[in-house]
Amino acid sequence: MSPDLQIKQLVKVFHEANKREFLLFALKDEALVEPLLEAMVKCTVAGGQVYVVETSDEGIVGAGLWFGPGQISLGSLQLGSSLHNIPDSYYGKGGQEAAYHLQLFAVLPTCQKKGYGKALMRHVEDKAKSEGADVVLQTVGDKNSFAC
Repeated sequence: MSPDLQIKQLVKVFHEANKREFLLFALKDEALVEPLLEAMVKCTVAGGQVYVVETSDEGIVGAGLWFGPGQISLGSLQLGSSLHNIPDSYYGKGGQEAAYHLQLFAVLPTCQKKGYGKALMRHVEDKAKSEGADVVLQTVGDKNSFAC
């Protein structure tokens, strides 16, 4: 499968798992959702770690976009300084960059409750544990505040 097709499948997984409303409360335009997801996937491919669950009949059905120790999510120095001020206040200066940070996670609705999500999480947890690193999970949405 070509890299472009893999990216399209990843975008589909994230889009469908979020009921086609990923960050819609902030973007205000559904036409912007898929391009944002595609940018997030491409940024992670370039500077992070992408883990997937793939089945022989459906292709990619679940995925996680992660940034490990020393990797900065969606990071440039300019963007990073403003984007990471909030997590630094929770985890301490550089704490997020010393851990595995989950950027985005999804399993297709038709494939949920089959252990795929658990397998994705467990893989990164085991990897982090073997390296002595922490795993950082954050959530944000229109009905909750920034939390860890």
